[in-house]
Amino acid sequence: RKFHSAWRTHHNTEVPLCQHLPFNVQFQPVMTVIFPEDSQESAPTQTYYESIESYEKDNVKVDIDSFKNLCGPPDDYNAMQVYTSKKKLGQTAQRVRLQLSNSIVQLTPGALQFMVGDIDVKTKDAPRLFSSVKKTRTVKYSGTGQIFLEPSWSHYAIVAVKDHVIVDRGCFLCASGGLKSDVAFQKSIKSILFSGKSLIQDSFKGQGWIVIKVPVALHEIHKVRLNNDVLKVDGSFTILRTGQVSMDVENLNKGLGKLTNSSGEGLMTVFKGTGEVWLLPTVPLNEELKELNKPLIAPARQ
Repeated sequence: RKFHSAWRTHHNTEVPLCQHLPFNVQFQPVMTVIFPEDSQESAPTQTYYESIESYEKDNVKVDIDSFKNLCGPPDDYNAMQVYTSKKKLGQTAQRVRLQLSNSIVQLTPGALQFMVGDIDVKTKDAPRLFSSVKKTRTVKYSGTGQIFLEPSWSHYAIVAVKDHVIVDRGCFLCASGGLKSDVAFQKSIKSILFSGKSLIQDSFKGQGWIVIKVPVALHEIHKVRLNNDVLKVDGSFTILRTGQVSMDVENLNKGLGKLTNSSGEGLMTVFKGTGEVWLLPTVPLNEELKELNKPLIAPARQ
C-alpha cells in the first residue's frame, strides 16, 4: 500500500498496484450460487486442496492434502513468503485428512483441527509424571466420518508398520488404532550424551501405519535397508528406524587415535541389525541456509 501511494504521488497515475509487482496477480471474484431445491442442476464444487498421497488400511483412508490455491495472509511480507515457497521452492502448506469407516485411529494431543461425522473421542485422566514419560500419549477417535488435522508448512510421510518402528520425539502425528504405542529409551550414557537424540523416542508395535512430520521433502529422505548389517552416521539427521535395529554411539578411532582424533570424525551414531533407517542428508543444508539468511528472516518493524 505504501509503495502504491508513493508511486501515485510520483507519477500522478492510477495504475493498479498489481502491475508493479514482480509476478503476475490475477484477481477473481468469489461468488456463491444457491440452487433451488427443485432445480435439476447441481452446484459446481471446487476444493482448495488436493490429495498428493493416499494410503488405505483397516477401514481408514489416509490422505496428505496440499493447499494448491493458498493466497497467503493479508500483509505483504508473508504473502511474498507464500509466493516464494510455492513458485520458487515448490513447497505448499499440507494437512493430514483421515476417512474413518467404523474404525479407530490415534492422534497426538492437539493435532485435531475439526471433524465431521459420528466420531467418539476416548480420553484418559491426566497421567502421572512418570507414566507420561513411560508411554507415548495418544488420543483415540472411533466411528465413521472425516478427521482433519492442523495444517502446517512441514512435510508428512505415511509409514507402513509391519512389526516395530521407532520415531524421533516430536515427529509423530497419528496412527492406526491397532498399534501399541510405547517409548524407547536410550540404552547407554554415550548415546544419551552424544547421539543428538532425546532421552526417549516414540515406539509403535504391531501392524498398521503411522504418519510423521518431516522437515524435508519426501524425495530427500534416504532410506537405508540393513540386513544384519551396520550403518554409521556422523550427525543426528536420522528420524526413524524399523525392525530390529539398535542404536548406540561408538568412537570411530581405534587405539591412540581415540586421544588424537586422527580421522577427524570421532564419535558416530551406529545402527546395527535388520530393518530400515531413514536419513535426512539435506537437513544440514537447511540449517546452513537459516544461518545465512538470519537478517532476512523477519521484516523490520515500522
